[in-house]
Amino acid sequence: MTWWYGKSDFANDLMAAVGFVRGIETGKREILEDADLVLLGHSAGGGLSQYFLGRGGVKVGALVILGGFPCFGG
Repeated sequence: MTWWYGKSDFANDLMAAVGFVRGIETGKREILEDADLVLLGHSAGGGLSQYFLGRGGVKVGALVILGGFPCFGG
């Protein structure tokens, strides 16, 4: 928990960001598929990305974790 926000709050923010990017890219392309999306997570974002994808809210074509730590703690 950071600043009284839990992992699920940050995951909800990430869901909004993915939705925003999906909207922009859909406007630029005729078809945008899940496989076209690549999610990058660095440090705590690596653990958050694992948690986020594990909840099953969205599918992506690839996940890249750079210097991350697991979603169950550092």
